[in-house]
Amino acid sequence: MLGTPARRVRTTRRHALAVLSAAALALPMLVGPASPAAAADRPAVQPLPTALETVRAAESTALYGSPDIRPLEQRRTALVTMGDSEISGEGVGDYVPGTHQDGNWCDRSYDQAVFRTGIPADERYNLGCSGATPWNLSPAGRPSTTS
Repeated sequence: MLGTPARRVRTTRRHALAVLSAAALALPMLVGPASPAAAADRPAVQPLPTALETVRAAESTALYGSPDIRPLEQRRTALVTMGDSEISGEGVGDYVPGTHQDGNWCDRSYDQAVFRTGIPADERYNLGCSGATPWNLSPAGRPSTTS
């Protein structure tokens, strides 16, 4: 026998929880990715601050030949990785020229995860850098003193 009735109930509950957890993790893989919301369901485009709008318009012109805001379905896609040596590709080899030398030891590899995901995208960018810390992403280059 498996022990006391209370123990059998706990074991049964744990088993049921494990099955439900596995199903919850597997179901999205079986159903596939969600489709983007229809244009009518999306919130209105909010204007950017002037400085950011200038950058957006310049990038749009470089990518599409026009500064116009394009519908999501017409935009190019990109995968971007940011982080430390774990994501930069440290130790993998096949480094992006200029990222494995004196003055730049980011060790960004072409064999890093963003290039191997199989996720369709127009562009892939590896912004990881060996030795990077969260404050490398702040404008001052140091931890923020505000919350």
